[in-house]
Amino acid sequence: MGGISFALYLLLTISGVALMFYYRPTVGLAYRDMKDLEFAITLASFLRKLHRWAAQAMVVAVILHMVRVFLNRRVQEAPRIQLGRGRAAAHSYIVPLFPPVTCSLGIN
Repeated sequence: MGGISFALYLLLTISGVALMFYYRPTVGLAYRDMKDLEFAITLASFLRKLHRWAAQAMVVAVILHMVRVFLNRRVQEAPRIQLGRGRAAAHSYIVPLFPPVTCSLGIN
């Protein structure tokens, strides 16, 4: 399931980038660009539908993957080294965001 989710992610990335070249999200051009994607540009309608269905399938695949991992009891306690890395990463992101709070708590 994880491999399927990753493959769908790659498909969404590629189709999203391809669609990005034809769509301009401005008030005056959005509707016209959508009509062009639907009727004027070759295979653009197929690409839009592929992008939508891949997004729906990815949501289902990720949910099924999480359920399978949970039911197979693959969720185990993380090794201490991973916990330490997680704490260090969180510390490096949180401390610069709130200097007055972290300094008053003695966290530098």
